Amino acid sequence: MNKDAIIKTAAIYYSEQDECYITESPLSETISGHGETEKESYQRFLEMVQMNYEAYQKGKHAIYNKPGRPSKNKLQLHAEIKADTKSALQKMAKDLKISQGEAIELAITFYERRHNQESLRGKSTGKE
Repeated sequence: MNKDAIIKTAAIYYSEQDECYITESPLSETISGHGETEKESYQRFLEMVQMNYEAYQKGKHAIYNKPGRPSKNKLQLHAEIKADTKSALQKMAKDLKISQGEAIELAITFYERRHNQESLRGKSTGKE
């Protein structure tokens, strides 16, 4: 469990459905925080990360039940991209201390959140 990477890749967004702010990371499907403000949501997220990390260290985490890197159960992706894009991806992964695959997942998470927010706004105004 890479606690620092989970924190660095946190995404905060407002959920119309839940009527609150939600903080989550694409690197952990089981950890999230919610609150009436972005700050409250992020603080709860940090508390959950810490609680899960402590359980992980004791070998009591439901997902990471033993120390070491867990199996990711993911597929390989081979794509042709521009050299600049590859450099940016490598820099992002290095800066956040995550894999390039996790950096792609982070970018997709932000895209999906923005797309979902735009869809919700379109429904509330009658424009889809």
